[in-house]
Amino acid sequence: MLICGHKPQEGKCRSGSYGIREKFYAENSELVKAIVNQSWTAGADFSRRIWKNTDKLSDYLNTDIAQAFARGDSYDRIARQMKLRFNNVCRNDMYRLIYTEGTYVMAEASIRPFVEDFEKYKISTVGDGKVCRICRGAARQVCDIKDRSPGVNFPPFHAWCRCTFTIEVDDWDKWMNDYENRHKSNTERAQSIKDAMARQK
Repeated sequence: MLICGHKPQEGKCRSGSYGIREKFYAENSELVKAIVNQSWTAGADFSRRIWKNTDKLSDYLNTDIAQAFARGDSYDRIARQMKLRFNNVCRNDMYRLIYTEGTYVMAEASIRPFVEDFEKYKISTVGDGKVCRICRGAARQVCDIKDRSPGVNFPPFHAWCRCTFTIEVDDWDKWMNDYENRHKSNTERAQSIKDAMARQK
């Protein structure tokens, strides 16, 4: 499932282009810690699907890399720290892991604010002609938010994955009515959410 041929610098550029920046991690440090720690202590299912990780690497992801993301460390700094722990890991493999874990954290942190008020999301790919077979097969699939599973029906699907998601609503008028009923008179927020989603289209 791993995508070969991508260079570390390419991954670093993508991390900026797709919003995976140090500022995001620093401003959402507690959420990042919760996502990463929950993921790896819960059995590392995502890790095993993507990396076939050993216990040593899983432990590293549970501590060092989780803390680094929460601090907002740069990918370069995380890679240097990782090199000290794993002498036999090449630079490209380190960046591949760091970029993909960053994508996982970013995707999960981005969808959590929608969990309460939305039910579905749609897989979205980067329209640059470089979409791989795996992501092309997943593109535009509509899935239940509560059933999302990284590497299965939620990004990242593989190493260096650039997929993201958009929130899917079939009937905005019905959604707004339901939202207003749940949140009483907060119609202004409901409209702002609807407008923001419309701009994504």
